[in-house]
Amino acid sequence: MTTTFNPSEFEDELATAVDNKSVGTKLLFENERVRVWELELVVGQRAPFHCHSIDYFWVAADPGPVVQRTSDGILSEVCHEKGQVKFFTFRDGDTLVHDLENIGSETVRYVTVEMLDGDNTMSSEHSHTHA
Repeated sequence: MTTTFNPSEFEDELATAVDNKSVGTKLLFENERVRVWELELVVGQRAPFHCHSIDYFWVAADPGPVVQRTSDGILSEVCHEKGQVKFFTFRDGDTLVHDLENIGSETVRYVTVEMLDGDNTMSSEHSHTHA
């Protein structure tokens, strides 16, 4: 299901989201080529708006129903399949700013792998403290 939401409800968070490059709740591994994150959300938990600017993919390790809001006001409710993979490609200056909220009855977990040697030259600096 896709609908809209009012981005002004998250105005303060969205104002700094482009600087939040922490795309998971725990950094599992990093070297010069990849950065591997775990994103784990308990029931009702929401990962704040954050910014993807480099090529990455995620794997649904323990999926469940989630809501994703994007900075342009789109709200999507989805339920991925266990083991489902989705790959994203970014070019110079491209970004994706979104949050993720667990609306199910069990913890959800995704593993995200960022490709640090992609074509996008936007800074990939990050903070390890945000989702």
